[in-house]
Amino acid sequence: MPFARKITEKCLSSIFKLQHLEDLVLEGCFGVGDDSLNNLVVNQGCKTLKIHFLLQKLDISGCQNISHIGLSKLTSISGCVEQLVLADGSPVTLAFADSLSKLSMLQSITLDG
Repeated sequence: MPFARKITEKCLSSIFKLQHLEDLVLEGCFGVGDDSLNNLVVNQGCKTLKIHFLLQKLDISGCQNISHIGLSKLTSISGCVEQLVLADGSPVTLAFADSLSKLSMLQSITLDG
């Protein structure tokens, strides 16, 4: 997936402006990490993103640079996530698992790899 490796914070900034986005697949996006996600939330304003960010499926499989910190940032702007894919990514630590508690709508987690 060579294209996915080229996705960076600049790309995500535009993607996060999509008002009706429900599925976000960042599989293998090495250019996206905790710092990128933090900058997006801070720069775009968490309240603004919450209004438009109706994400139901989040796939961050193979995203080695997203830890529980980045996941917490994503979950702080979208509590609507029903399906989460974490395959082949950062290790699922206790802190990572704790960040899942913000996902009150979560129905499915994939932890392959």
